[in-house]
Amino acid sequence: MENYQDVPDQNNPQNLFNFGIEPLGLEYLKSSAKWEKFMAIVNFVFIGIGIIAIILGGSTFINLMLRDTRSLNSSLDEFGMASGMMTGLLFFYCLLFVVFLIPNIYRLKFANNCLNGIKNSDTESITKAFKYLKVYSTFWGIITIIGLAFYAFAIIMGLIGLAIAM
Repeated sequence: MENYQDVPDQNNPQNLFNFGIEPLGLEYLKSSAKWEKFMAIVNFVFIGIGIIAIILGGSTFINLMLRDTRSLNSSLDEFGMASGMMTGLLFFYCLLFVVFLIPNIYRLKFANNCLNGIKNSDTESITKAFKYLKVYSTFWGIITIIGLAFYAFAIIMGLIGLAIAM
C-alpha cells in the first residue's frame, strides 16, 4: 500500500503547499503595504489636482487658443476647430486621469487589507489583499499591452507614410 502522507490534500487549500510567512517576510510585506498606501494617496492627490486644473483651467486654455487663432487670422478658427481640438485634448487628459485613478483604488485596497490582515492575523484579509494586488498588476499589464499595440501601430503607420512619400 502506498504512503499518502506526503501528498498534500488538494481539497483543503491551506494544506496544498503548507505555506507560511516567516516574521521577516511579514515585515517586508507590511513595509511594502505601507509604501503602497503612501503612493496611492499621493497619486490620488495628483490626480485630483490634475482634474481640478482641467475643470478650472480648461475654459481659460480654450479662450487663449481662440484668441491666438483670431489674431493670426487662422482658418482653424473659421470652423471652430481650435476650440474643438482643445476640448478634445482636455477630455483626453480627463480620461487619462480616470485611467490612472482605477489602479490606485486597488492599490489602496491592497495596502489597507494587507495592513489589517497583518495587524489582526487575519488570513482572509491577506487573501483579499493579494486579490487586489492581482487586479492592480493585471490592470497595468493590460494597459502596457495596449500601449505597446499603439506604439506598434504608430511605427507601422510611420513606415507606410515613409513608403508613400518615397
